[in-house]
Amino acid sequence: MAVNAARDICALCSVLLRCWLMLLLLASSQMGLAQEALAQGSMVPADWRFTVSMPLAVGQGWKQERGDGLGLVLDRLLSRAERNRVVTVGGGAMKAERYLSKVLPQSSQVQFTFRHQMLLDALRARGLHPIAVLPTMALHFTMEGVQGQRMPKTEQQLQQQATVLAARWGIALTADGTPLILRWNWLDDQWISLTVESDNPELATLGGEHLTQSQPPMAQFGDWLERILLRARDGGAQLVAVPVVVDGYSAVAGSLVTIDLIVNHAASLAEQVGLEQVLVAQPQVRALTLRRLSHAEQEYRLQVRGTDWIIPWFASRGMQAKRTDRGWLVH
Repeated sequence: MAVNAARDICALCSVLLRCWLMLLLLASSQMGLAQEALAQGSMVPADWRFTVSMPLAVGQGWKQERGDGLGLVLDRLLSRAERNRVVTVGGGAMKAERYLSKVLPQSSQVQFTFRHQMLLDALRARGLHPIAVLPTMALHFTMEGVQGQRMPKTEQQLQQQATVLAARWGIALTADGTPLILRWNWLDDQWISLTVESDNPELATLGGEHLTQSQPPMAQFGDWLERILLRARDGGAQLVAVPVVVDGYSAVAGSLVTIDLIVNHAASLAEQVGLEQVLVAQPQVRALTLRRLSHAEQEYRLQVRGTDWIIPWFASRGMQAKRTDRGWLVH
């Protein structure tokens, strides 16, 4: 019996060894195929920004959702200053079907995956500067009450909002990403102080003391958080600033002055951030600090070289600017 048991054990070991060798060969084969595909350019490193899911109503086809899906992908790839230069419907539009790689219809939604390199190349061909590498951020919050006590529940809510916003705008929140620290401190029941710590010194201008105008203020916190994430993400985009010249006046000429700029114009958060990005990119603007924010009015403090450029610069964007006792008013 002992001999028979030993034979059975040997037979089992032989079977297991053959199985292990087959798995090893199969794995080697798959690695070889992957390397060959990479060499031929048919495989691209995974980037979830190129995949979006769109809701579908009962009986609704998915083809009409392609343009909206591409629009969401472009939101992730382009800075707010450049996003408005691309449309996905109408004349001159980027046709979503041209860049589609995979469509996965499901019961209540459809998932679109767009071609990574083909889409990036098409955007560059239009003179744009897509964010080619997935931005990564190590985001950390602290929220303290008037007495200096930590507010972990609010911190958790902010983290949840950040997760949703990061997915919306194409940002990966990882422990080894670029550090971004937001410190919130309540001063009283209405005013809160925000400090932004980052490798990008321009983000510090988004801090300061802010008046909360909604109860509960979490929605307003979400707007501020979205603005900071977009500015942090777009800081890595390669924006080309073209100097403005009006009647022989160079945009970089003039003495450095501080002005208040009030934009009296109802705009979405994305539009507000886009305007800020374009302003900061101008060579005549040295610094921009957000002072007050609402849907209908945004107030900034700017350090600029001269002011002769302001009126024609906003006029070229369909807006009017004039000097008032409050500062420069734009509408």
